[in-house]
Amino acid sequence: MADVNTALADVFREEAGRLTSALVHILGDFAVAEEIVQDALLVALERWPVDGIPDRPGAWLLTVARRRALNQLSRDARYRAGADRADLAGGLRLYHCRDRERLPGLGNSGSPAHRAGAT
Repeated sequence: MADVNTALADVFREEAGRLTSALVHILGDFAVAEEIVQDALLVALERWPVDGIPDRPGAWLLTVARRRALNQLSRDARYRAGADRADLAGGLRLYHCRDRERLPGLGNSGSPAHRAGAT
């Protein structure tokens, strides 16, 4: 375990800047890139004692971090698509509500009872 911690500390010192830079290029967000690099380090802390230290630890960390960054982009895109659909649906509901108010016989202002003066 001490070997793993030492190896990870060494790799982090050597690779953290490159990893973060690569992720900023992918994500466009420095703070998120730093979080993902930290996540990759946590995965290494979990996996390396079990699987052993990889032959190319920097490349291993970059692969894990890049995959997590792509997952983040995918989640963000799905969220934005869902928000766009919700905005569209809300706009359609508002449009239909306004139409109901303008069309005779539909909605409060166009109802026969309203036109007859009943309240």
